[in-house]
Amino acid sequence: MKHLERQRLKDPVPLPKDLHPATKRLLSEFFQTEGFVFRPGLQGQAIGPFGEVMLGDRSGPALNIPSALCHEMAHAVEIDDRRVQQWAWGLKVRQCVINFQSYDQPLTYQSTERELRVCAFQANLQTYLGMPDSDIEYTAMALQYMSDWCMVPEADYIHPLARKKSNSSFDQPRLTWVLDRLMELREKPEYQIEPFITEWNRKAELIASRMQHKTAA
Repeated sequence: MKHLERQRLKDPVPLPKDLHPATKRLLSEFFQTEGFVFRPGLQGQAIGPFGEVMLGDRSGPALNIPSALCHEMAHAVEIDDRRVQQWAWGLKVRQCVINFQSYDQPLTYQSTERELRVCAFQANLQTYLGMPDSDIEYTAMALQYMSDWCMVPEADYIHPLARKKSNSSFDQPRLTWVLDRLMELREKPEYQIEPFITEWNRKAELIASRMQHKTAA
């Protein structure tokens, strides 16, 4: 399946004529090296035929969504060097089998915690681009669909946005904790735009050097 996907990824995709201004800025400032490649219409991340890391701007059925591209860029910065060129960032969830069916079996909330670190990078990148905070709040709200959601801690109060976005007494305290944790992380020095840019450039050079090594071999 991945072989077929790699063949498809060899075909170039033209940039949309109505490309979002924030995406245009990202392309001009961040995608000038061969390590990272922007692929319009791609959801998430994929590995190209030469080992390049392709990032897309699709969110579900919606195309040309700059916050989706920002999220994948934040994943690229947050992930370790070993997994940066693995499909889906090499992220996996513990599995169990019941009646011959495989199910997720999270024992911690580390998947949600990772996504919150990604969201912290994403929030500061979007602030740098002048995008509204409502975009990152929407992303944070989507974490309630993570496989380890039942393990996420509960806050001892209900955030107004959590109350607005969910009628569930199970979800509201956890959504509140997620929002508070995101606000805490995005203020830390290591998630600001300067460290983001430094790490993005380092990863781009790393991927490019691996690509050169692969083609030379």
